[in-house]
Amino acid sequence: MADDAIPLMLATMEERDASVVSGVVPIYFPPREEKIISNCVNLDTGLFEPLWPEADFPAARVGTACMLIQRAVFSAIPYPWFNWQESQNGEVALGEDMLFSDRVYGAGMSIWVSHKARCDHLKEVNLAVLRPPPAEGE
Repeated sequence: MADDAIPLMLATMEERDASVVSGVVPIYFPPREEKIISNCVNLDTGLFEPLWPEADFPAARVGTACMLIQRAVFSAIPYPWFNWQESQNGEVALGEDMLFSDRVYGAGMSIWVSHKARCDHLKEVNLAVLRPPPAEGE
């Protein structure tokens, strides 16, 4: 993460009166292919933003790699704040970051992306592997 990422994100939070602010994180999309985009879905277009956005923008969904969250968000949405949505066959249908973003908007709060806050994933981990194995008979 760039040294100035947090101050830039705080400034965006204050300027935009945002409940959540994300930095821009490059990701491969689709996973493991050559195209690299940001981890942010633009609220106006419904599309992932290309690298690097030229201005701050409201986002419909953001990844959680680099995020500031106002404390009020945790009072406004139900616990657990971060979990995933499974499909009928038990696979992850919606990741914890995207589901969290949906809950923030469902509570009437806003998400903004601070375009100058450059961040990165240090490594990819599928959080589904952190679930305990099902109990016998489940």
